[in-house]
Formats: sequence, C-alpha cells, structure tokens
Amino acid sequence: MNIYIYYKDIFLDCINHLIVDKKIKSKITVEIPKQKNFGDISFNAPLILGSSLNKSPLILAEDFKKLILKSNKDFEKIEIAKPGFINLTFKKKTLLNFLNKIDNNFGEIKNIEKKKI
Repeated sequence: MNIYIYYKDIFLDCINHLIVDKKIKSKITVEIPKQKNFGDISFNAPLILGSSLNKSPLILAEDFKKLILKSNKDFEKIEIAKPGFINLTFKKKTLLNFLNKIDNNFGEIKNIEKKKI
C-alpha cells in the first residue's frame, strides 16, 4: 500500500462534491513536503483548485482542513501554508498501523517487464 496514494484518495473523496475538470483534478498531489518542519505529507488541492473555483486558495485550505478533520482522525497536526498547501503530521499510531501492514514482499517490483542488458 502506498501511503501517498491512500491519502490522496481519501482527500479527493472530501472534495468530490466540487465540480472540477478531471484534467485539473489530476494535478492534485499528496507528497513529502520540501521541508521536514512542514509535516509528513503535503496536499496541494487548494492551490490547484483556487483559480478554477474563483476562490482564494487559503480560504479553500481552511474548508478542506475542516473536511479532513471531520472525516479522518489520523493526524496529529494539520497546518495551512501559503500559497495554498495543507501540511499534515501523522499521529504515531497511524504510522505504526501502516508499518504493520508491510509484508514480506515490501519493495518488490511487480508487473515490470524484465529487460536484458
């Protein structure tokens, strides 16, 4: 299980009520923040969706933060950063649960065609 894809799906579920072009939605990411003090994962939806919804990314970030807090209890801290990112810090319990899901096939590359060198 990829933790970034897992949370991207959860966060996108929070904003499914918004009518947004698929091409714009495809630019939304959940990734490692550039600086460690910004938390464990970063979500850029407010920045991406702001212009298409004619709304300030910071106001959208506040709205998304409330939706995430309402639907998910996995985070110790959720902060908004300019110009429109949501930075999230996991609870230790959440990280331990993900670590417990790692199996013996961790790191194995699947469905990749072997090439001769």
